[in-house]
Amino acid sequence: MSKDKIIVFSTDLYKGGIASATSKYVWSLVKKYDVCVVVWDNLPINCQLPDNVPIRQLNCPLGANFGKTKSEIFWRKVFRLVLIPYAIISFGLIQRKAKPKMVFSLGYLSNLASILLSSRRIKTIISERTFPGRDLEKSGLKGRLVIALSKHLYKKADLIITPSKELSRHLQATYQIPKERIASIPNFFDLDFIQQNATKDVVEKHQDIFKSNIIITCGRLSRQKGQWFLIRSVAGILKKNKKWKLVFLGDGEMSTELKELAESVGVSDQVLFLGNVKNPHQYISRSKIFVFPSLWEGFPNALVEAMACNVPVIASDCPTGPKEILIENGYPKDFFIEQLPNKILKKEPLIKPELGLNKAIETLLRNKELRHDLASEALKISQLYSKEKVEEELFECIQKVNI
Repeated sequence: MSKDKIIVFSTDLYKGGIASATSKYVWSLVKKYDVCVVVWDNLPINCQLPDNVPIRQLNCPLGANFGKTKSEIFWRKVFRLVLIPYAIISFGLIQRKAKPKMVFSLGYLSNLASILLSSRRIKTIISERTFPGRDLEKSGLKGRLVIALSKHLYKKADLIITPSKELSRHLQATYQIPKERIASIPNFFDLDFIQQNATKDVVEKHQDIFKSNIIITCGRLSRQKGQWFLIRSVAGILKKNKKWKLVFLGDGEMSTELKELAESVGVSDQVLFLGNVKNPHQYISRSKIFVFPSLWEGFPNALVEAMACNVPVIASDCPTGPKEILIENGYPKDFFIEQLPNKILKKEPLIKPELGLNKAIETLLRNKELRHDLASEALKISQLYSKEKVEEELFECIQKVNI
């Protein structure tokens, strides 16, 4: 019996939350559908997909911030403006030739293009991955245009999938989406795979670092992730506890700025930037505390993956995701800090949320038994997001659209 054809349309398969979500969805969808993947960018494909899934790249540099220098980021943004119309036309031609039953898109530009090119014959399922207002508010005219188009077009989609209930409520209110057209399906994880990775040894050049007590965070070094708050909050603690270090996994446009901040507050010798690593789980599992200081998210993959590594976590109350994952599942509120503002601070005194973060870190630093108890609680909560638990919900939603 032939399977229905579905095109998965995403930004890239390079790295980051959308790339990871795209890979997970494809591995699930291929069980019941004939899947083809189309991505905007020409970045390297780092996310593994099934061998029988074809991949088409539109060669449009949508992920401009993945550039390694400010000059590269600037020129990627220039070329992106020129190439977006051509990429949309190319996707339309691919769609016309493939004749899919459905298009499943991820990311707001993929979503908008899918809806613009939709027809009665093709069902459109879009996945909004992050909080659109916060993600676009600093993007000037482009951001305002995308928000205006989303308000007009999103309601035309057959189904909108979000990774959190709070994000679903936001879209419903902001874009006037009928409730029955939105489904909240959390991201899911191959917990066995994460835990197997967590047992592997740290690469040789980093092994001496992990002989110290490590506070760790993981994610792109960007404004969204709020890492400067972590450096400011932990600086005083590190100065008093020389055997502790703060480790950053990831790279991004704020790399230089964060290193300069660590230097300016006098802890550059204890704040280490390891860049992108192939297996973050082996680093996280050998750390004492994982901190997640994001300003906004859709669903924080790194947070759940850290919990699956059996490590105690501290997270900010950012929209959206951490509250649903932690507080609604019984994680202690003392380690869930007040929302951090979308404002870069350097030499100013610590603000209230930073003081809360400082207190939470110091409490865990001084109490080994509490770290153990919180790690066990975190591991238990992570199991709610196993692939097996969430996958069936995804298939049920798609089947309703496909009737």
